Amino acid sequence: GPLPEPLEGHTLYVDGSPLNIIEVKQADVHPTTIVHIPEIDTVIAGDSIYNEIYPMLGLSTPAEWQDWLDTVDVVEKLQPKMIVCGHRRPDGDDYAVETMIAQTRSYIQDFIAAFPTAKDADDLVATMSAKYPNHANLWTLQFSAINAIAARDGA
Repeated sequence: GPLPEPLEGHTLYVDGSPLNIIEVKQADVHPTTIVHIPEIDTVIAGDSIYNEIYPMLGLSTPAEWQDWLDTVDVVEKLQPKMIVCGHRRPDGDDYAVETMIAQTRSYIQDFIAAFPTAKDADDLVATMSAKYPNHANLWTLQFSAINAIAARDGA
């Protein structure tokens, strides 16, 4: 069959409705994009916004964590009524937009604040899991803590 062509511009149309492809600095990895569907006030956030799941900070650096916070700001400025996250609890509410944005932002900020003084990865996991006891996928927090402490300590 025919090969797909590269997208020209940053907008796709589905049944006449625009889907705006937005390049953002950072999520769990970079480069990354989000999709804004203005007609239905929805953002397909991928891994830039999480819904009660521990965000994957273990694949990025402290400088990139700040870039991720900038991405959270981009999503917030779009003022969606619904966010489709790459990771959420099975019972997660896709319409809990303010909560998702606030929790993703505060989690990253709390991780940034806690990791420089954590004794080790276990200490960082204990601090973060105490602050976010309802978040799921503890493995992601453990992986992120191990990588952050190893990078900090030059291991």
